[in-house]
Amino acid sequence: LRKKAAYEALKGIPPPSTVDSFQGQENDIVIVVMGTAHPKPGPGFTSHEQRLNVMLTRHRCGLVVVGDINV
Repeated sequence: LRKKAAYEALKGIPPPSTVDSFQGQENDIVIVVMGTAHPKPGPGFTSHEQRLNVMLTRHRCGLVVVGDINV
């Protein structure tokens, strides 16, 4: 019963997406999790102006960015 209630509460939440797959869409609140699987240091993804634009402009009401400044 508890699992069913949790499932029902999460049912309306959109699934996770990549920036590339989210292009052309928007949502009330967007949560961006900055991470890397790339072994080389450097700006990586954030050096791509178009991707950065998509990441920062797809929210209607709120944008939350989570990351490690040292990565």
